[in-house]
Amino acid sequence: MRAVNKNFNRPPASLSPNNIAAVIDTTNLAHKDNIQQTVYGNAVVVNKLKAIYRNKCAYCECFEPEPEVEHYRPKKRVTGLPGHPGYYWLCYEWSNLMPSCHDCNKTATKGNHFPVDGAGRVSTPMMLNGAIDESHNLLNSNTLTVTEVPLLLNPEIQGYDPFNYFVIDNIGQFKPKDAPNTLNYRKADKTIEKIRLNRDKLVLTIRKRAIRYYMKRLSGISARYIKNLSTVEAFENDFLTLLREIRDCGRLTDTSEHWFFWNFFLKNFKIYITYYFKRKIALGLMSAFDELSPRI
Repeated sequence: MRAVNKNFNRPPASLSPNNIAAVIDTTNLAHKDNIQQTVYGNAVVVNKLKAIYRNKCAYCECFEPEPEVEHYRPKKRVTGLPGHPGYYWLCYEWSNLMPSCHDCNKTATKGNHFPVDGAGRVSTPMMLNGAIDESHNLLNSNTLTVTEVPLLLNPEIQGYDPFNYFVIDNIGQFKPKDAPNTLNYRKADKTIEKIRLNRDKLVLTIRKRAIRYYMKRLSGISARYIKNLSTVEAFENDFLTLLREIRDCGRLTDTSEHWFFWNFFLKNFKIYITYYFKRKIALGLMSAFDELSPRI
């Protein structure tokens, strides 16, 4: 769940403020039925989101060439809050739209969930002279960051850095980084839960498999050296080749996936060495890693 830079003040033309007036009619209880997928989900919007996120799901970072347009704050209802009307006034708000894969956007995952910290909850739009004050609709407005404090992390929030919230354990599971009594912990924990960042498809087939694959390769490299079947130079070259592969997996391209995982894995490589190798061998490998790191 890497950070991205989106200019909230330059939405696609189809998300013009004039469109909201066609949707909002608070005198009509069915006004939310006027929300049109053809407005927020048209090709121009989708293509701009794909360009910003480089064809990745905003949440799990899986490659997704045909993303669903996800409303960060749900547009029609909020799961678990039967009295909440949904954030219907944000239906066409550029800073409320993100690209998502189906697995992250379905009902059992993000869907219409939107947990907040404490009791503060926004349920109506801010009005000015009888019209919606759209300056309060931006993701980074005080109304949407102070009046209510979202627990679901958003990669578009200024200053967001996944390294401040998550760690990835020895079997590839996301865990909160901070202590349980902190707001950062609650945000990380709730994001992991609602996005299901530890679902089998992500842990077993991607992260755990990759960790074990590279640890097994490193074991072979180490064993050959210990048995005098390779030279110091060969050992270092093999180790560097392995590390550079991980580095390359973590490069940001239009087809690469899971930027945070690969960069966390490389940055914290010694943690995995400690877990997968006996102490004496682990100490040697960690020392070698420190020496080789500047050459990666």
